[in-house]
Amino acid sequence: EPLTKESLAKPFRGKKWSSLEGGTRVPCILIWPGVLSAGREIDEMISAMDLLPTLADVCRIDLTKHSSDHLSIDGVNVWNSLLGRAKKHPRNELLYWHGSNGFEAIRVGDWKLFPDRRCANLKGTGPALFHLAKDLEEKNDLSQQYPRRLKSMQALADQRLVSIQSKSIPLGQAEAD
Repeated sequence: EPLTKESLAKPFRGKKWSSLEGGTRVPCILIWPGVLSAGREIDEMISAMDLLPTLADVCRIDLTKHSSDHLSIDGVNVWNSLLGRAKKHPRNELLYWHGSNGFEAIRVGDWKLFPDRRCANLKGTGPALFHLAKDLEEKNDLSQQYPRRLKSMQALADQRLVSIQSKSIPLGQAEAD
C-alpha cells in the first residue's frame, strides 16, 4: 500500500501497523498541573503497556494483590522518568508485534533487530540490524558488521519469547476471578 501524505511519519520509515519506527514511534502528551513539569520532553523508550504499572503506582494500587494467580505484568513503572527523578530509565528493551504475525523485532537501547528483514520492508532473506541513534530511517543494515550484537539480541528475543509462551493463556480458557 503506498504511503500517502497523511500516513507519512518523517524522518522515520514505515507507517501505522508497521514495526518500523514510522509505525511505532508516537508522541504521548501527559498533562497534570502541579505534578508534571510543562514542556518536559522524554526521549526514552516507553510502551503503552507501561501505563498500567505506572498509573497503578500513582494511584497506590498494588497490582499483585489484584491477581489471583499473580500473573506477571509486562509493563514497567515509568513514573520517576516522567517526573525527571529516574537515575536510569527502567525500560531498555522492547519486543515488536504485528497482529497475527506475532513477533517481528526487538529493540535493546538504540539497537533494533528484525530477525526477518522482510518485516523491515527489505528484500532478501536473513536478519536486519539498525542503530537508531545514527539511522532513524532504518535504512542501513548493520547485521554483517555486528554479528555478535545480532546473536546476543536474537538470543534475548528467543528468551523473552519462551517466557511469553510459558505464560500464555489460550483464548477462551481464562477463568473469571
